Amino acid sequence: MLTEKHYAYVDESGNTSLNIEKDGTSEYYVVCAIISSEHNLKQNEKVAEAIRERHFKTSEIKSSNVGHKSHNRRIQILEDLAKLEIRLEIIAINKSEIYPDSGLKHKKSFIKYGTSILYKNLYETYPTIEVLADEHGSPEFKSSLEAYVNRKFDLIDSTSAFGTAKSHEAILIQVADFYAGTIAHIYEEKCPPYIALEYLNKIREKQNSFIEWPIRYTSPPQSKSSTPQDQKVYEIAIKSAYDYLSKTPKSADQSKRLQTAILKFLLFKNTLEGTSNYISTVEIENHLKNIGLTDITQQMLRTGGIAKLRDESVIIASSPNGYKIPTSLSDIQDYLNKVTSQIIPILDRVKKMHNHYRTQSAGTLEMINKDSAGDLCNLIEASDPAWQKIQAQLIKDNN
Repeated sequence: MLTEKHYAYVDESGNTSLNIEKDGTSEYYVVCAIISSEHNLKQNEKVAEAIRERHFKTSEIKSSNVGHKSHNRRIQILEDLAKLEIRLEIIAINKSEIYPDSGLKHKKSFIKYGTSILYKNLYETYPTIEVLADEHGSPEFKSSLEAYVNRKFDLIDSTSAFGTAKSHEAILIQVADFYAGTIAHIYEEKCPPYIALEYLNKIREKQNSFIEWPIRYTSPPQSKSSTPQDQKVYEIAIKSAYDYLSKTPKSADQSKRLQTAILKFLLFKNTLEGTSNYISTVEIENHLKNIGLTDITQQMLRTGGIAKLRDESVIIASSPNGYKIPTSLSDIQDYLNKVTSQIIPILDRVKKMHNHYRTQSAGTLEMINKDSAGDLCNLIEASDPAWQKIQAQLIKDNN
């Protein structure tokens, strides 16, 4: 699975003030991590340095150095950054949803808590990763932040690590700054929607996950046929997914890493991209490869990923077209139809085998009985048309 060491470079855009009515205060605080494998690290740094020289001359790569209306220039830089062999992890914190008198009103607490959401994602996904974040504030705060992250994610005796550095010391921190600033442009509506969509499409090419916090239990993509029941189906399914993620701690267990990675991708596709389409097994498999899970087969994806998530009461719909977080009753029906198409033929074959032995042995061989296979025996009885007719009559009489 994830055997190669990875490196993450983190920077942010926006300020920490919760008084968003004040001029100059951002509504969102965006944190972005640039992730590179050890194998690609030197080449990524070399290419990023060339991009810096081309677009920023002697200055650092900074989103703030590109004007709000310089859309073509920003697009050109994003196109050049697409040459890097990197992946992105992004979190956008909606400060308007945070209670103003909470502990997060303090800058240091806000930075520690806000960035830790992203770090949790990194340390859970990559078993061996070094994270280097843009340095904030005084040497005392730098030390306290490093101690906080090391303690929170048990890094003291770990193969992973955390540290901080000035942006001029790490070119990929500068790249993280540019991506974070571009995301902020989208959220703060500093560009027309058609330009924002172009930015977003460039970012998605490199994106692993995109988290909005606080979590929004958003409405499913609406259609003319949507009903209140569809909404309820979606809300319950979304809650089951986030409940699983909240109760699943960081673990070295590779199966848990696989399950978490699959679920986060389904959430990203269904809630943040707003798609109601099924996500194919191939697309999920490609995503897993992009985050370093290179030896996952489709069989492992199904049995070690999707099936195990369902065992934990996570609701995932499926059809011949793939998997998704269900957004409607019809999605659940798709799943039930698929299960029925698999179970009924198998059960029918078992019944035929059972009946053949019983017939050919004049009743002396009962291959399936209450003692040897009680649950299977009950299923076979329940599938018998005569039994079903009797049950229907009993229900009718009781009513």
